[in-house]
Formats: sequence, structure tokens, C-alpha cells
Amino acid sequence: MTRKVTYKNVDHNTVDICVEDENETHNIGSCHRARAHKWKLNPYFLVDAADMSRIRKLYDGPVEAGRELVKAWEYYRSYELKDTGEFFVGDLFK
Repeated sequence: MTRKVTYKNVDHNTVDICVEDENETHNIGSCHRARAHKWKLNPYFLVDAADMSRIRKLYDGPVEAGRELVKAWEYYRSYELKDTGEFFVGDLFK
């Protein structure tokens, strides 16, 4: 579960998006200023096909873009944790 989202300015046109959960801080991606002062996402994780339209969209600001990236990351993490749990539990009973 996400506790806090932080935005770190890398330069005038780039912002890193970090998520803090119970255990650590994850750098989940960045947004870059694109044409017409819109912001484009660059995730640092595998994006589900259902979230690709959210990732490809251009946003008015880095915070708006970051919120959408966090939604995609939370979906990714929920399935990543489920897959890992099933993998290890399944191996214990072989």
C-alpha cells in the first residue's frame, strides 16, 4: 500500500516520481515535458496492457501524471506480489 508519493526535480523538464510504502522507497518512473508544455510518463516497471493508454497520454502537469503512474504501479505490485506468493507456496508442497 502506498503511503507517500514524492516528486524530485531532476532538471527543468524532468521530474522523478517515488513511492514510499511500509518497507522502502521505490523510484517508479519519471515524467518529461513534451510538446506544448504537456508531460509524458516514463515508467521504470513493466506496464500492463490495460494501463498503456494511461501511460501514453499527455498530462497538464507532473503531479497529475504522477498520480496516474502510481495507479499503474499499484496494479503492477498487486499482481507481482500475488505471483511471487503463489510461486513460493507452490514450490513448498512439491
